Amino acid sequence: MSKSRPTQFQMRSLVKHMTKDPLLCAGKFSQSFTHKIAQKKWEIIAAELYALPGTEKSWDKWKKIWHDTRSTTKTKAAAIKKHIGGTGSGPSCSIELIEIQQDALSLICPASVSGIQLNQLLTLFLKIM
Repeated sequence: MSKSRPTQFQMRSLVKHMTKDPLLCAGKFSQSFTHKIAQKKWEIIAAELYALPGTEKSWDKWKKIWHDTRSTTKTKAAAIKKHIGGTGSGPSCSIELIEIQQDALSLICPASVSGIQLNQLLTLFLKIM
């Protein structure tokens, strides 16, 4: 398998696949969505991405690319949010999300980027009580 980076076309296709499958996108497993099911889905995605012009990677490499993209997107989005929440007297924010990251951000739980808000935490606490 190749070590080259995926093309923008392959990355757009990967994000499109994640849009269609929220369970795979989140990577959360349960009795009805197992590692085995996820692997089969990643194998299908890898085969489709392999057919596109660009790099050739195994299913587990595509899975890692998605997780890395999601992680980088969350980190950058949190840094942008932190900067926006600053006092306003500093320089403008130099961090920007590229198009793929903007698309990926729409698939990520807002609490992953900004944390749980106090009112959400209180609501959860009251439900437990």
